Amino acid sequence: MRRKIVPVTPKTLLRSGLECASCTRWEGLPTETDPERAHEAKADRMRRLIRECGACGKMIYVDNEALAYAQYGPARFFPGAQRFSTPVSDDAYLLTCLYVRSYASGRGLGRVLLQSVEASLVKRKVKAIETFATRDEKHALGPIEFYLQNGFYIIRDDPKFPLMRLELKALVGWQINIQFALDGLKIPVRGHVGAPVSFIR
Repeated sequence: MRRKIVPVTPKTLLRSGLECASCTRWEGLPTETDPERAHEAKADRMRRLIRECGACGKMIYVDNEALAYAQYGPARFFPGAQRFSTPVSDDAYLLTCLYVRSYASGRGLGRVLLQSVEASLVKRKVKAIETFATRDEKHALGPIEFYLQNGFYIIRDDPKFPLMRLELKALVGWQINIQFALDGLKIPVRGHVGAPVSFIR
């Protein structure tokens, strides 16, 4: 199976077939009943983010299917984060989305995609990544256990949605062959039609 990590643009996100193409929760936009209208609203925000800060997301493709997606950037581009009681640090990029299709979850795709995001942000000299986690496995946010296992720590605790942080300066000089790690994962050939997306992630 051919495996690759590709940058996210409005076009690549729309072609991915992922539900996140029309999700505007983090952009702080009203919920749209029409997916096409929602995608256009999300695309406009994404173009501005890419223009000002560079690539803002990554996807993992296996053959011709998108299996995992990540979205990140400065918190000012994601006004939806204001619904949380804890503010994101000014020196960090906010990781808003990191999820894997349900039939491919538990295979390490989330970990490898996160490592790819980390490597890109280290090159940009971003100081840290922060993300909101959850203690409720049924919630769309990623589980706190996943982030603790991947080097994050709780910077501001909350009964429901603790803010997690990873210091990227600790990764300077650290290297991993992302493609080698991706190729080593055991991934199912395909999932059932209509299989839901699994956050985590």
